[in-house]
Amino acid sequence: MRIRSFLWVISVTIICWWLVLPTLNTLKLPLGQTYGIVSRMVELGRNPSTNVAIYLLLLLIPNLIILGFATLSDRLKGLFSRIGVQLSHFLNHRTLPLIVGLVLIIWTLNATAPNSDYASTFPKDGFHFGEKIGLTAAYFQSPQAFFNQNYILIHGLGMNVLPGVVGRWLGGQDFDIAFTLYAVYLQSLLAIAFSFLILHEVAIFLAPQRRWHALLALSLIYFALHGTIFGFIDRDTVFLLQAYLTLRWLRFSHNEPDLAAVPQKRFNRRSLHPFLVAFLIPFSVLYVYDRAVYAIAIFVCTLIYLLITTNKQQFVKAIAISLAGFLTAALLISFIFGFQVLPNALSQIRYWSKVSGLFTALPYPAIDLSISSLINWVPIFLQSLTLTGFCLSLREECLISNKKIQIFLKENYLPLFLFLSAVFYMRVALGRSDGGHLISPGFFAIFAFIALVSHIITERRLFQISWQTLILTTFIATSLFNLNSVFAAVNLKQLSTYPAAVHALLTQTNTDLVAPDQLIVARRLQERLKSQSCFYTLTSEGLWYELLDQPPCSRYWYLIYAPTKETQKQVVQDLKKTKPKIILYSGGFGDILDGIPKEASHLRVHQYIWQRYRPGFTLQNRWFWIRRSGSSNFTELLVPQPNLVSGYFDGISKSEEAPNQIAAGGWAISVRDLPGAAANLSPDQSLDPDQKPPQENVILLTANPVGQPNQVFPINVGQTSLPRPDVAAHLGQPDLNPVGWAISTHQLGLPVGNFEMKAWIYNSIDYKFYQIPQAHPFEVDH
Repeated sequence: MRIRSFLWVISVTIICWWLVLPTLNTLKLPLGQTYGIVSRMVELGRNPSTNVAIYLLLLLIPNLIILGFATLSDRLKGLFSRIGVQLSHFLNHRTLPLIVGLVLIIWTLNATAPNSDYASTFPKDGFHFGEKIGLTAAYFQSPQAFFNQNYILIHGLGMNVLPGVVGRWLGGQDFDIAFTLYAVYLQSLLAIAFSFLILHEVAIFLAPQRRWHALLALSLIYFALHGTIFGFIDRDTVFLLQAYLTLRWLRFSHNEPDLAAVPQKRFNRRSLHPFLVAFLIPFSVLYVYDRAVYAIAIFVCTLIYLLITTNKQQFVKAIAISLAGFLTAALLISFIFGFQVLPNALSQIRYWSKVSGLFTALPYPAIDLSISSLINWVPIFLQSLTLTGFCLSLREECLISNKKIQIFLKENYLPLFLFLSAVFYMRVALGRSDGGHLISPGFFAIFAFIALVSHIITERRLFQISWQTLILTTFIATSLFNLNSVFAAVNLKQLSTYPAAVHALLTQTNTDLVAPDQLIVARRLQERLKSQSCFYTLTSEGLWYELLDQPPCSRYWYLIYAPTKETQKQVVQDLKKTKPKIILYSGGFGDILDGIPKEASHLRVHQYIWQRYRPGFTLQNRWFWIRRSGSSNFTELLVPQPNLVSGYFDGISKSEEAPNQIAAGGWAISVRDLPGAAANLSPDQSLDPDQKPPQENVILLTANPVGQPNQVFPINVGQTSLPRPDVAAHLGQPDLNPVGWAISTHQLGLPVGNFEMKAWIYNSIDYKFYQIPQAHPFEVDH
């Protein structure tokens, strides 16, 4: 059997599996006699012979079909050759672009359809979804005041404001969450569409006369690797469009006629590319900050490339057109949104460039060359191979064969710029080294490598292979790697469910999408927050601003956006100015980020809260604090009389695993067990009768320099109620209800020196903290 015939056999087998697997996966033969056996198979009502039937059907169906064709054929020898001739005719037919386009559309819709998991999980993520919708209320209160406020955005207006605003415009206040989800989905959908346009440029680079054949082969690779080694989200949309336009600009610049030799009698549409690329730069700055920086870097590289490879007139023309595009967009944005919008965005880019490295970075995962850790090493591995290929080609062609560097760059412009994009996108993977960010450079790394290797093979004619064989080989390899994803390109049954999936999403009200406990909290707080002009949460969950329909009380609307001393001071100033009566203290995603409690990472803000606010009430495991009346010094809130509290501060300790963590523990008698407590409960505790009042379990830790008891400052607060029956037994009072507590604090936020730590228990009657007997020295030595 020839190679091509063998490839056809494999292809027919894979296609047969495509068609029968949906049925075979649901196959269940009757159970029959069980003989009283109780097992998993009996519970499922599944005959064990079902497994054998699936195996035999997968084994025999392709063979029977192939042998059937062979039997019906007069000449077995010519069977596959005739199929090959028909395929060759089909691939060369003018309908191929339409077929490839339909395949890309079908795959995109099937692979990205907004399924029930997307609608049921993402809206409940108060942290990540809150970044999309949290500022909607602030925007609609006053758009002009919104831009003047200059809220700190971790991504940009296109990510942190646009989805929520579009969702409110289209869905109103009852359906805005669903439409916000759909807006985020469309942003991701556009990113994938623009990536296919880049893939089309790769196909033109590899085979100008067979671009659709090349695009089909490249698309099969794309289908198989998407979601495993690379993937795109809403953040990538504008950058991918800019990358596509840049590649077209470079391709056309190679064929642009000499301006001196050919008079320009009419407008050249190719001049639109530098205009559009530069025009998008201001919009990319507003859309998402980090990708905008990468796009600007690519734009600078493009100008350097043109300076080297084109004549002076073409370069000057490109500069002039680009400048016109940039100024047009900048003026348009300024007239629509205000002249402060772009400067504010640039100032935020500068801000994040200073703090994001220490603020968001994670250690890069340990690299081992295994299949399970592909996303950790494949992008770097392919970039290394691509760079080596460039260097070897440059050495051989320019240094040895004396080819001009300009010609070499022109011949390799596409893999070069895809490689540069992969290098810039590595900042995403290196800056936040977890799963979703590690795959960011994968697309550019993979197709830069493929483009370079394919170009070298074609130019040097290392070996030749027909397009039919190439497509078949690619189809087989990609199907074996990721059959489900490749099958999505032709799965019309799944495609038919797409309209229903979109309709199901857009017809869900806010109450359908938000978690029930979040709705309960929002409903019970609505009346109490009417007197507040704004709201603030220390949990860094923007969803609360949407649910409560309140703007944030600080431009640092996520507490984690203020990691430095200066920015935390600004948050405190904002809270002093706005004076929200109720704040959300804890009970959300942002309580601990990357293993660091917010009390440690944002100690200065919490010290202000501990002084100006008091523990209030708990709703659905979320702890709210209430602003104290009047303004008292922190020391006035402390009652340093250990004899008033029955309890003991057992001690403090450090562990080798977490040397910066200081653990403190002990016990104290609950406030509700003190005389008169039951008759003097705070009215705040009646807000949620299903919740146990937590105030009697609040423990405050303070520190003061050794020998300076008056220089006390708070270092942490904990809400604990650990059972301590050992204490009750030791005291001989089994009915006693001592509160056991164990609180950790982080020494990195504390000044260096020798300190004394004290523990205090909160009294919900007079809103003060009573000292628990015993204090302990500790040293801060970071």
